[in-house]
Amino acid sequence: EYKSKSTTLTSKLNRLKQGKITEFQKKIRDLKGEVTILKDMVKSSKNEVRSKDISIKKFKKRLTSLEKISQIRSKVSEINSLHSGHSQRERSRERDDEQYGYDDEYEYENDNQNDQVIV
Repeated sequence: EYKSKSTTLTSKLNRLKQGKITEFQKKIRDLKGEVTILKDMVKSSKNEVRSKDISIKKFKKRLTSLEKISQIRSKVSEINSLHSGHSQRERSRERDDEQYGYDDEYEYENDNQNDQVIV
């Protein structure tokens, strides 16, 4: 009777051990699967970060180009307005010449502030 109880206890223990081993093996497989998924997510995130870094670099280059273009346009506009002002002074002189009867013996000198007539 003792032997039969011992055998049944041993077999029960063996089944329990086998069950626990099987359970642990399943948990290990599940955890390995999760680790694989997490590794894939990390790789994907790294690729996204690289892609965003590349996009940022492209946008910075575009911004620099646009800033240069803006500076050039500003300078061109400034030059055009100076040229336009010079042309207006020329037309004004021509009207003055016609109105007051000046002829070619007068020379004009521009001192960047006021126009002066030199005789």
